[in-house]
Amino acid sequence: MPSLKPEKIDISGEYPCPCGRKGLLVPITLTEAFGCDRCHQIFAVEEDGYGIEQLSSHYPSKRCWRWIGDRWHITRTKTDSLPLLLVISTAVIIIGFSMVLSSSGIMNVLLWGIVLLVILVLVKVAWLVWRR
Repeated sequence: MPSLKPEKIDISGEYPCPCGRKGLLVPITLTEAFGCDRCHQIFAVEEDGYGIEQLSSHYPSKRCWRWIGDRWHITRTKTDSLPLLLVISTAVIIIGFSMVLSSSGIMNVLLWGIVLLVILVLVKVAWLVWRR
């Protein structure tokens, strides 16, 4: 099985494009970045020199790759979506519980409980889709 140990990126070297479009990453003069000759994306070398990061991206989080000798290996990026999810979930729970407590009758309590559960599931699904 091939090793997944990352290798240091040679700034003057040429590498295949990690986007999978059969392009070639060529160094951009006077920078620590590469440009693809096929898809025209720009990739900056990370500070540690072991990975690249896509600069112009349509993704909500940055895409990063590590060079493992013969191909690129995508790495997970840190996302700051967890605090947002916690704030939204907490607000939904507080509002939902206040509605449940202010309603009278077992049917109203049951109805508000189901609505609260559906909203929490939708928030979780939206978070999972967004971080992909």
